[in-house]
Amino acid sequence: NGATQLGVGALPAAAQICSCNNVTKGDLTDAIACGCTDVPALVQLFKAGTSCGSCVPLLKQILEAEGVEQSKALCEHFSHSRAELFEI
Repeated sequence: NGATQLGVGALPAAAQICSCNNVTKGDLTDAIACGCTDVPALVQLFKAGTSCGSCVPLLKQILEAEGVEQSKALCEHFSHSRAELFEI
């Protein structure tokens, strides 16, 4: 279709997502293809996000880019998103 990808979709498989634990986008997309469906599973498998934590938003973005729908909930104990809280 000629559209240019932006964000994590534009990154090559060799792009380093977690520099603390040397995890690439390819590592993550391979794990997602094999059944990882959420950030905790990726964290457990690769330890990504366990050092400085700055890559955690990217983990969620990569899951979404790979077609795995992610919850917008504030946390696992509260089902509303920040935007929904604003409307309450």
